Amino acid sequence: MRPRALLAFCLDAERALKRERRERWGPRIVDIDILAFGDRLSASRVGGPASAHFERAFVLVPLAKSGPT
Repeated sequence: MRPRALLAFCLDAERALKRERRERWGPRIVDIDILAFGDRLSASRVGGPASAHFERAFVLVPLAKSGPT
């Protein structure tokens, strides 16, 4: 699967789970982020909360537990 196809798949899943985009950076029922793709790590291009995702324990702990791919 290519990166854009994976992104489209994630957005489709969010829609199927009834994600509503009411408020920018507001609370949401589901939020799927792509943190890594193959040997590439994601980098936020939009700033905001996602820009610091590699500084957050709820991101780093599961990523560390998954080990190298």
